[in-house]
Amino acid sequence: MERLVLDERMTVGDWLTHWVDIVLATRVRERPTLAASTRDSYADAVRLHIRPSLGRHRLTKLGPEHIDNFIATKRPTYRANSLRIMRTTLRKALNDASEPDTSPATSSTSANRQRVATRSALPLGHEARTLLSSLEDHRLLALMSYC
Repeated sequence: MERLVLDERMTVGDWLTHWVDIVLATRVRERPTLAASTRDSYADAVRLHIRPSLGRHRLTKLGPEHIDNFIATKRPTYRANSLRIMRTTLRKALNDASEPDTSPATSSTSANRQRVATRSALPLGHEARTLLSSLEDHRLLALMSYC
């Protein structure tokens, strides 16, 4: 994959163009974990929303206030799922910009990332077991057991 040297002058728009055209295209080709349809969804979010709003900012100067403002300006017009896609796409692009093979200056940020452990289910108490056993023949038993 062609490496892009990130410097102080690079804009968010420059990075996003590289990210969509080179980074994501390579992932679709080399990794079965990124589907072409997902790449197209990311590319649409970048082209229609993110690059027009944030593209002029310097990549190194982009802060949470810029992203919060971007989402706030989109909120009256777009539904929550559309906003989630925009935010997720931007987060993935910015995370890739901080990868060590892209920018040696930011390698410590990705090295310190850790997975968050998921919370395990709590065992049922006596009252819950009694309630479920009394509902053995109820048509919604499976739904109640899940909740």
